[in-house]
Amino acid sequence: MAREMAKCLDTARFSAVEESRRPIISYGQEIKGDMLSIGMRGRIVNWLVTASYAIELLDDTVHLAVSYFDRFLSKRAISQDRLQLLCVTALFVASKYVEIDHPKAATFSAMTKYTYSKQQVVKMEADILICLNFEMGTPTVITFVRMFLTSCCEDNRSLNAKKLKSMCIYLAELSLLGDCSIKFRPSVVAAACLFVAKFTINPKIRPWSLAVQRNTGYKVSDIKGCIVDIHNLQSGRKFAVTAIRDKYRVDKFQRVSTIIPKKIKESFLRNIKYANG
Repeated sequence: MAREMAKCLDTARFSAVEESRRPIISYGQEIKGDMLSIGMRGRIVNWLVTASYAIELLDDTVHLAVSYFDRFLSKRAISQDRLQLLCVTALFVASKYVEIDHPKAATFSAMTKYTYSKQQVVKMEADILICLNFEMGTPTVITFVRMFLTSCCEDNRSLNAKKLKSMCIYLAELSLLGDCSIKFRPSVVAAACLFVAKFTINPKIRPWSLAVQRNTGYKVSDIKGCIVDIHNLQSGRKFAVTAIRDKYRVDKFQRVSTIIPKKIKESFLRNIKYANG
């Protein structure tokens, strides 16, 4: 009972924070007369994710960095030639918040092939902190993915549970490239990742149940739009994401990126009206 109460309190606390620290929905920034399109944002974020692999940063660091990037641009416009500086510095700031032994500013300067000096990285760090009012600890998609996996999977040690976890984390990483993290709350994206992951692994079984609905707090209708977006990203209909797919192609992650996604049955996208597990 105490564990259930603690879980509810955590969910409520995270939900309140995620709403207050979201980027502006469908933000667009004028960059030398052009808009920052979703495609351009996707390429920048893809570079950030790929760069994070080189120095083996944690998943939480990457998700937090993308959150900082979007929140900063929601409040302040910068020139196109400084977007990479913002991107790499967001990763630097996130690493300081998450990593036990975080890389130094010089490492992130090197990531840009010294296009930006470590002094410029440190200056941009201050700009990010001030712009975000030093509110750096925000729940991300990966935060909710872990919460939902814990509450929805009884046996986290089984092979199937490990594959589900890897699939969810893979889809969560793909979600960073699209506008999912802008259009939807992190908890919605996490729930959609869980839905698509469960469907991909067991396409003949309805991925949502009353138990999952209760543990996530979302009906299928609440997350349907995000499910479609995540499934499109997984199917490669929006971005070429070779680095992410290669990362999850290995045995360590149960080769989840090699599983070819099938079309989701329309009946699976309807709300549950009866108990089925």
